[in-house]
Formats: sequence, structure tokens, C-alpha cells
Amino acid sequence: MSHHLPVIMEQQTNQVLAAIDENKIETLLQLARSNLVENKLLLKIDVKLINEMIFIYKSWGKNLITVPIGTSFISNTKIDATKIANGIYYLSIDNIVSIKTINFIKIR
Repeated sequence: MSHHLPVIMEQQTNQVLAAIDENKIETLLQLARSNLVENKLLLKIDVKLINEMIFIYKSWGKNLITVPIGTSFISNTKIDATKIANGIYYLSIDNIVSIKTINFIKIR
């Protein structure tokens, strides 16, 4: 049993800490189907992300794949996943804070 008491703190500020519309976050970058991926990672990508980079990381944070988003990629939203091993991966666009990291599981 620990003899340490929990620390509880409350803060007040007049600053806006997060002015991000959660509905807009979800529409910029999404998985087109399930987060279970066999051969192709299918994405829905908003045109606002043209010229950004998609990064796919292993579960421990190592960058595995980097894919540029070009105008042709918007219409062809598939990333080849046949060469990556089974496991848990994370997809993000590092330059844009308003996009949540998306996790997916590579199977087979």
C-alpha cells in the first residue's frame, strides 16, 4: 500500500486551448473501411491535404512508410500493405495537428 496521497489540481484560464472542430478532424483523413487491413490500406482523403505526407509508423514509433499525397493519390486512395508484417500500425500526417492518429491492424 502506498503512503502517497493523490494530487488533484484545478486550473482556470481565459485562453482557448483547443479551437479544433472535432467534426472537421474526422473528415480530412479517414479509413475507407475497417481498420483490419489485408493487402491494401483504403483511405478517404480530403483535397485540403494535397502536398502533405502520410506517415505509417510501427507500434513502437519507427517510421515504416512515407507516402506523398498528390492529386492522383486523392482519387486513388490505396496504399499497398502487402510488404508489411502483421501487427499494429499508426497512420498520421505530422504537419497537421488537427488530424488524429489512425491505428490499423495488418492481418494475413
